[in-house]
Amino acid sequence: MADTTLNSIDKDKWGFLLCFPYPNEDCVRIRTEKLVDVGVLTLLSEGKENMRGLRVLGKGHASVVIKAILKPSLTVAIKVRRTDSKRDSLKLECEVMKAAYPVAPRVYHCEDDFIIMEYVDGVPIGEVMDKVIMEGCDEALPMVFKVLGAARYLDLMGVEHKELSLLREHVLITGNGRVKVIDYESASPSEAPCNVCRVCSWFIYRSAFGRVCCRNLERLETELRKVLRKYKARATNEAFKTVINVIARFCPANSPEL
Repeated sequence: MADTTLNSIDKDKWGFLLCFPYPNEDCVRIRTEKLVDVGVLTLLSEGKENMRGLRVLGKGHASVVIKAILKPSLTVAIKVRRTDSKRDSLKLECEVMKAAYPVAPRVYHCEDDFIIMEYVDGVPIGEVMDKVIMEGCDEALPMVFKVLGAARYLDLMGVEHKELSLLREHVLITGNGRVKVIDYESASPSEAPCNVCRVCSWFIYRSAFGRVCCRNLERLETELRKVLRKYKARATNEAFKTVINVIARFCPANSPEL
């Protein structure tokens, strides 16, 4: 595990990431001091993305996400606003995440340039479903319902995630089986969100679940469109139960591919 204390940032390494992609001495100093002030002890070189020899949890159009240690010994993820981002603040994203908790990671601190949040150690739903379906469909349907429950919670909280029709990497399943929806960069408050619609779209049209675990896919799509229109118009508990019932009817848990 490679790390560095914030009191001795190497400008060619962590400084570059803290002010990516256009670092300068003032930016590195200011952002470093802010992180130290809120109790960040250490930045960790861990994650799937490699940036100049350092590992990060993620790199997007507006931010870089770095694993870190917050006082006294809490592992966190720090979302750092890129210096070329079109957004001048991460505060709206932070407020949306707070509204979405506990489906979203817990937020510990936020300001214009940073969101310090719970580090979620989980497996992307795409990988989980690939494995589950390879072993049969018995566990696939409960997993679909679990993710739909998380999407339903976001709808109730008035949060529109906007990326859940491509949720393969946006939903993590933790070791204790909890669903965490991450990456709220495009999310926004909404009076009538339909995250449930996007999740259904991914499971039925984009994942192997619909093709392998469901019967009469064409009829399922017709029925699902009908009930999702009603759910979007009036997202009541009864409308959500109807969505669940349609999927359960066409995709029974013990039903392999026909």
